[in-house]
Amino acid sequence: MKKLFLFISFSIFFLPLRSQAQHNLRLSAGSGAFISNIDHWKLPYWDNGYEFHVGADYRINDQIYLFLKTSYQKMLYDNGHVAIVEPMVVGYHSSIKGENSTLIDISTGTKLYMTRAFVSPYLAFGAGVLFIHQGKILVHNWIGAYKTGSDNLYDNTGQKYQLGEVNFGMGMEFAILHQLHLDFNIKIIRAFYGPIYVPVTTSLIFKL
Repeated sequence: MKKLFLFISFSIFFLPLRSQAQHNLRLSAGSGAFISNIDHWKLPYWDNGYEFHVGADYRINDQIYLFLKTSYQKMLYDNGHVAIVEPMVVGYHSSIKGENSTLIDISTGTKLYMTRAFVSPYLAFGAGVLFIHQGKILVHNWIGAYKTGSDNLYDNTGQKYQLGEVNFGMGMEFAILHQLHLDFNIKIIRAFYGPIYVPVTTSLIFKL
């Protein structure tokens, strides 16, 4: 997953420099957080998180841009979502530990600007592929005063998934300089047979 992320990032940053239409390209980089998990499918024990992303825009005209974006995301393990029922045995104990989940989202789509000025609001529509590396959750059981016992995988966690996704977003772009813009974006990512969540991100956009 990490090698794929690095390869896509390298491609986004360096391959466009060879294009004859270089003046229509913009590069971006930024980060953000998840403010809500609407649906936890495939990630029932993880909630909220953060992400880093790189991307490229190609200008069709002043109102229409095509985009390619790759983001590396971490979904945080939430112990409160795990329920363990302990047997009524004297001296029986259990403890739980879990790993965060890693997601890599690669998507492409269209940005539609309502106006082009110092402040430029827009809508964005896209689709792509979401790679999920689900963290493992281990339950440790023991009897007595010492934590000697066994670790058991909880609910068959630690799985890997590759899912299609669609996304819808809206944002506001601020022209700091002619070749440097600041972008605020909120979007909904809907994976097929997977989670629905809402990243809120900030990016710097560099015009070539």
